[in-house]
Amino acid sequence: MRRSIHSIGLTAWIFSLTALGLAQDPALSDSRWIGDEVLPKLEAMKSKANKDLVAAETKISNARTNIRKATALEDQYKNLGDTTAAQGAREVVDIAQQTKKKAEAWKERSLLNKQRAVKAIESVTYTLAHNLGGNADAVSSGVTGDVKISRAGKFVDLYGSDGDYLVPGDKIETGADGKIDLVMKDGHKIHLEPHSTMTFEKDAVTLLDEGFLAARRLALEKLAKKFEVRTPSCAIAVRGTEYSIRSAPEGTTIEVHEGSVEVWDPKKTTSAVVEAGFKVYVPKDGLPGTPEKDDTWKSLDWDAPIAGE
Repeated sequence: MRRSIHSIGLTAWIFSLTALGLAQDPALSDSRWIGDEVLPKLEAMKSKANKDLVAAETKISNARTNIRKATALEDQYKNLGDTTAAQGAREVVDIAQQTKKKAEAWKERSLLNKQRAVKAIESVTYTLAHNLGGNADAVSSGVTGDVKISRAGKFVDLYGSDGDYLVPGDKIETGADGKIDLVMKDGHKIHLEPHSTMTFEKDAVTLLDEGFLAARRLALEKLAKKFEVRTPSCAIAVRGTEYSIRSAPEGTTIEVHEGSVEVWDPKKTTSAVVEAGFKVYVPKDGLPGTPEKDDTWKSLDWDAPIAGE
């Protein structure tokens, strides 16, 4: 399958490939090239940016401490009438302020680099899933904690590293500290929280048996397909761009942050459209209630890595 970077439609993709100087070896397939060549380099970029952020924060903190101490000394020397020592303390303050300013600029650049790397990983993992054609529904773009993936009823040795792909029938179970991000072939990104169980079914249908799922549609409007999430108590036809679903034995709660979703009972006899800023509850063996205003929803930081890096 021939690759076209124009099919991605994300600036991060172009930035990453240009910055890294990557060019495809004709002997490598698209998927192998992305998985073996591109993703490791993007991961290295993300890791370096995160380390730079930590270093910049440390420098800023140290500079603030030096400014505070030197300012106190300056005041002390002024009170003692020691103008020479006061001037020396003032110079220390000035140097610390310059250091702090440079560190803040470094922090800003590092944050931008991290965001670019994360966006690039998101776009290339989407491309990987898309290039795999009918073989994959999603590609992992990060994992942390206890995450188990089973295929055909058997545990699969997938650790959720960038580039692992999942097919219809695969089941994900997250433990007490397990989280996983997935980029879907249909143009969605999914975030699964701890104590969740999710199964990929055919025809772009995902079953959330229990737990918490947040999702958003990527900026890939032309490639986005219909996407449906089912729980034991309802079916959610996605029409929006950012939403969350919490499935429990007694029922399901759907919150919409951007766009809208249509929520049906399992037999699809009755539905309710939930707009941005609203939520709806569907009890087990019941019908969707009336959407109500929701002020508790907090949008995920989709640019941040899910692991505590």
